[in-house]
Amino acid sequence: TENNQLLWTLGDTVEFFVKPGQDQSVYYEIHLSPNGYIMDLRFPSREKFRSKEIPWEEVIAFESHSWYRTVIFEDGWAAEILIPWPAFDLSQPPRPGTVWQFAICRYNYSSTGKEPELSSTACFQKLDFHRYEDYHRLIFR
Repeated sequence: TENNQLLWTLGDTVEFFVKPGQDQSVYYEIHLSPNGYIMDLRFPSREKFRSKEIPWEEVIAFESHSWYRTVIFEDGWAAEILIPWPAFDLSQPPRPGTVWQFAICRYNYSSTGKEPELSSTACFQKLDFHRYEDYHRLIFR
């Protein structure tokens, strides 16, 4: 395994979704695995990606340059991530009052052939981690 592999197909993965503003079509998805691998994705448009106007190679070419670490415990694991502002094409934090959207999701794929275990901080109206309409609001102060 290495960085930018399809981590959700290989086992347990935490996925950080960030959408920098409701008025923008772009959103980001960063995966971390317990064994310390990362996958960075940038979706210029969900609709254009789903209709194949934007190829997978363009989405996965993004590098967030995030700092991250994972720790494995006897009964689980933890992840920590710091995503720098330039990953979102910013040189400094957004102005106070700016609203972004985010969700932290988990995809635990088992090699036993059972359905994956899915969980999220967001309350999705239908099961789709890319349904940013249901993400949490992040208000900058």
